[in-house]
Amino acid sequence: MINTTIAYKRAINGNRVFRVQDKITFKNQDPLQLSINDFMSYNINDATSSSGKFDIGAAVMKEYSAVLNNETGKFDGYVFEEADLQAIVGLEVEENAWEDLNKGSFRVVSAKKDELTITIKAYDYMLFFDQPYSESTLTYPATVSQIIADACRHCQMAYDASTIEMGSYIVQERPKADALTFRDVISYCAQIMGSFARVNRLDKLCFGWYKISSIPENIDGGNFDKISGNTYVDADPSWDGGSFDDYASGDEYDGSSFVATDYYHHLFNLRSQTINADDIRITGIKVTAKSEGSQTAESVMKGADGYVLEISGNPLIQTGAVEAVAAYVYAKLGNMVFRPLSISGQSDPSIEAGDVAMVTDRKNRTYNTVITNNTFVLCGDQKVECSAETPTEKNYTRFGPGTKLMSKTKEQTDGQLSAYDIAVQNMNQLAANTFGFYATTVKQADGSILAYRHDKPKLAESKIVYKSGIDGFWVTSDYQGNDANTTWKAGFDSSGDAVMNVLSVIGINFSWARGGVLTLGGSGNGHGVLQVLDTNGNVIGSINSSGVDLTGRFINKKGQEWVKILDSVISAGYGDDVDGLLDLSAQTGDGTRKVVLESLTSDLVLKSASGRILTKDGKALIGTDTSGVYVTNIDCIDDVETGEKSIIFTFSNGEQKMLT
Repeated sequence: MINTTIAYKRAINGNRVFRVQDKITFKNQDPLQLSINDFMSYNINDATSSSGKFDIGAAVMKEYSAVLNNETGKFDGYVFEEADLQAIVGLEVEENAWEDLNKGSFRVVSAKKDELTITIKAYDYMLFFDQPYSESTLTYPATVSQIIADACRHCQMAYDASTIEMGSYIVQERPKADALTFRDVISYCAQIMGSFARVNRLDKLCFGWYKISSIPENIDGGNFDKISGNTYVDADPSWDGGSFDDYASGDEYDGSSFVATDYYHHLFNLRSQTINADDIRITGIKVTAKSEGSQTAESVMKGADGYVLEISGNPLIQTGAVEAVAAYVYAKLGNMVFRPLSISGQSDPSIEAGDVAMVTDRKNRTYNTVITNNTFVLCGDQKVECSAETPTEKNYTRFGPGTKLMSKTKEQTDGQLSAYDIAVQNMNQLAANTFGFYATTVKQADGSILAYRHDKPKLAESKIVYKSGIDGFWVTSDYQGNDANTTWKAGFDSSGDAVMNVLSVIGINFSWARGGVLTLGGSGNGHGVLQVLDTNGNVIGSINSSGVDLTGRFINKKGQEWVKILDSVISAGYGDDVDGLLDLSAQTGDGTRKVVLESLTSDLVLKSASGRILTKDGKALIGTDTSGVYVTNIDCIDDVETGEKSIIFTFSNGEQKMLT
């Protein structure tokens, strides 16, 4: 959810005054700044699930729609299609004091003009993933992290690597890409994580799920009509309020703090409401996968019958990996409780799909819910939905890929951008559209200061915070109101050590490196090359598009078995013993070189595909020994009288045959 100050939370429930500071960047024209007076209507719709469903893995585009007032011809001559638009909505929190919220970036896909107005429709950058997956050059097997990185590189999008879960999950076979888009594949990856996918306000692909646990527990005070003695017993759990004689008596309950509301909304000024009679509790997760061409499917269910979410038809979940996915998703989603509903009320631009909320109806009954669909209407009623089928409507809620609002891809350039170029492009876009910051300095006892830069006027109400001191510089996007409770996710210290998410650079010189996956080449980087040099700078090993070239020895070992290549000799063995070798250029006593195949620890046995045995038990064989008769000896003799040579074959049954 979008972080806001306490002043904002107070002002949004009063007589609100909004402003709009949208900026449109055209392809070949100067940027255009829009204000609230330029609009006749203004809507932003976002979703984390398809309508009427409770999806796992949805990847839905955010939609921006507006009608511009062109009565004076102010916008004549502008080409809106394919322009980029940054949406900024502000609320007056005090007189002449505003709190502006970034609602994201959008690509204009249509602009229709009539005599007095221009109707604009735009979608966020999830749009760029609607390209054929057949264009991907990624080699499988591949991990989820590699699949996402490849999709973002191809579609020229940045991504938040810190939000990827199950990143090491391996997909063995490439999915058939005839009807797949990159957005489909992103959706399938999100499903494996038990998440939804979206593009955040920094224009990065990210993954998330509903933080329903952030809503504090409600206490039910019960009714006045059920009494046992002097005690009201219908409330469960019951809490003892103590007595007036001893104010310290009774039970204590922490009602949370204003900081806790940074993670959920409380919606109570309702215009309309349609609320399900019962909560939904996710009781189980069922995952089904079928191998290509197979008629049988592998299914695993975790949890219990009841309200079971089913994951099927995901080509990245293949047989043999179903158990791992089911266990992970159930551990994350199992026993999640929420109330399906559809409400409308006062508009609040800080609400986003994917947020969680407490909803209080007209009778002061409060429900915990998740927001799957949200439509912000400037100066109108906002519509908020939690879409889910009831258990009665369907025993299993089957996943279908997130609703696609349209299929229009990002304009193709002559050359694909590299991952570095994409990062630079994203950084420059942030620089062009960035908000200002607030500064706080905290004086220390010795007269020195700690400096903070933050996104809200008060440090305690901020989420994005940069902290600097003599020992380093640290960054977080989830400040907890004070340093003690905050986990700093990135930064660097005075020793030169740094912690970061994704590093995009032209070159790196290092003494050592350690990690999980090394990927070289592809697309803009061309053919990948891995080289190993000796102390003199000579190449002693190289892997490139031409193959593998190694100097020295090569050893492959699995368990006790091993094989080694050194010079022209291939040897193999078990443990410390060398069982056999193949010398492809053996030096013999007569000065010639021959190919030598040698068994060192036992007899040499050669077999063909037909089972023909050439040697066995140290004896040469002709044919097979399946009949029990085989050649045991071959002699060459000279006939003294004729001088002719003869060959005598001796068989295992004692018979001999002569060949002259």
